[in-house]
Amino acid sequence: MKNDYKITRDKFFDTHERKSILKTCEDLANEDKAKGRMTWPIRYMLVHLALSSGLRVSEIAALRLEEVRLKAKPPYIFCMQWEAREIQGLYIDRELVSHIKQFIWQKNTVWDQLINEDAPLFSGRNNNFFTP
Repeated sequence: MKNDYKITRDKFFDTHERKSILKTCEDLANEDKAKGRMTWPIRYMLVHLALSSGLRVSEIAALRLEEVRLKAKPPYIFCMQWEAREIQGLYIDRELVSHIKQFIWQKNTVWDQLINEDAPLFSGRNNNFFTP
């Protein structure tokens, strides 16, 4: 059986859809923050990172803090492209950099999660990596 699925431009979110998704996630994150919950702040960061970087779910789940190079000029995310077997830097915009900095601050001060170099960007139970 032949796979006829092709990725075409109509399969992507347009600018309006992308902004709408991010705004909804941000609003839900702010509600959760006010109630002391971390569910939507994490989801908002996940969605923002996915929409802005194009990383796969498994790549996002495996990100360590040392791979997020926020102080570099320009800032980037260091990642291994498994299919091409090459190391690549994905440059990120100021808006995402600011969001990641805020997220890391929350991990440390609000949620009491590890923020050392080997720590996952997204921590599950017992500071373990998220699973895809």
